[in-house]
Amino acid sequence: MIIEVNMKTLLLGILIITAIIALTYLIVILIKVGKLVDNLNKTIEKNKTNLDNTLKNINDISENVRDISDVALETTAEAIILKEGLFDKVDIVKDIVNIASSVFLKK
Repeated sequence: MIIEVNMKTLLLGILIITAIIALTYLIVILIKVGKLVDNLNKTIEKNKTNLDNTLKNINDISENVRDISDVALETTAEAIILKEGLFDKVDIVKDIVNIASSVFLKK
C-alpha cells in the first residue's frame, strides 16, 4: 500500500493542527479572563461601601495632601534659609579664627 502525500495536503494538515492548538489556547485564555473578571466583580461588590466612602471623601483627602505639601514646602524653605545663615556664621567664625591665629601665631 502506497500513501501519496503532496505538499498541499501536508501544509493543510499542519495548518489545521496549528489552528486547533491556537483555538485550544484561546479557549483556555478566555476561561481564565472570565474567572478574573468574575473575581474582580466579587471584590468590587465586597468593597462597594468602602469605595463609595473613599470617592465621597476624595476632595477632603486631596485638600489634606495639599496642606501637607504646603507645610513641607515652607519647612524646606526655612531649613534652606537657616542652613545658609549658619554657613555664613561659620565662615565669619573661621575668618576670625584665621585672623586671630595669624596675629598671635606670627613669629
